[in-house]
Amino acid sequence: MSVSQTIENHPQLEGVTKEHILDLVWDHGIVGFTLVGLDNRFVHPSATLCEWLGYTREQLEKMSWVDVTIRSDKQDDLDAVKSLLAGETDKYKMFKTYIRRNETLMPATLVVLPVKDSTEKVVFFLSQISEDERYHEVPSLSQIQVVWDFLRLHKRNLTVLLLASHVAAALTGKYFLLWLAEFMALFGWG
Repeated sequence: MSVSQTIENHPQLEGVTKEHILDLVWDHGIVGFTLVGLDNRFVHPSATLCEWLGYTREQLEKMSWVDVTIRSDKQDDLDAVKSLLAGETDKYKMFKTYIRRNETLMPATLVVLPVKDSTEKVVFFLSQISEDERYHEVPSLSQIQVVWDFLRLHKRNLTVLLLASHVAAALTGKYFLLWLAEFMALFGWG
């Protein structure tokens, strides 16, 4: 039995609409939801997602997910969207990093499903975003930019290498790999 059928047939839910339950889940859940248009713009982002990213619903509806995604995650996400549109897959899941309004980074797990009309044409995407709480001490973009700028100014300085090793020690997982790739490219080692 589907959730819809349970709501319609359960005696304790008499008089409760599916729309009411959907609204509760959408705006008060522990997962951020949004519909996304084929132009990648947010359509009715949930209150949870708005709170996480630091924008009002109206502000996010004027933006696309590309605007709040770190550069290194954009192409993988775009490729996965193309795969959904081509019918090569029925959903995708990825770990990605969002940029909050205050420029701090928010690691998250994203699951995207196509929303199809009666002719099976994709008309929207349903995005479900789960904040990854393992990475709450992620540096802001401006903090990272200061380090990059400093490294570019002092390319071959041994002191810089020492500083860089301390920065690297503070980063974990994906962020360390991103940092390492940038650092190696800076010194021509990559």
